[in-house]
Amino acid sequence: MAGKMSDYLSEVEADYAYVFDIPPQNIMDEDGAKNQIIHTFDDGSISVVSKSTVSRFTIQLQFDVLEETDADTIIDLWHDTEKANGSERTFYWEHPIEGTVYTVRQLALIKRSQAHQNYLLAQISGMVLNVEGVAPSGV
Repeated sequence: MAGKMSDYLSEVEADYAYVFDIPPQNIMDEDGAKNQIIHTFDDGSISVVSKSTVSRFTIQLQFDVLEETDADTIIDLWHDTEKANGSERTFYWEHPIEGTVYTVRQLALIKRSQAHQNYLLAQISGMVLNVEGVAPSGV
């Protein structure tokens, strides 16, 4: 039975050969979409025009309480020009539930908040990943 993102995506090699595997906390949203235009008519009927048969997925990760080293890893992945360099370069991400490794690209700015006593813990308010494909086998 199909139902995982990997069932609908092709294999894609990442620009930066790194597997991001810090598990999200509390919430992980997985949004699926198709490139379609929906027309609604005056009588309430609809017509759908599919511009592609390709499925698109976006993952939203939240990190409420992180050790500073994990927060530094996320910040460095975003800012380092040899790594993700913002949204420019793709990398690998391991799905924390199904264990599949995907090729992803960060879409949103990274915001770090320092919290707790002596600011030893950090919060990353969200990480948005565009899933570009399944990582090649062996990654």
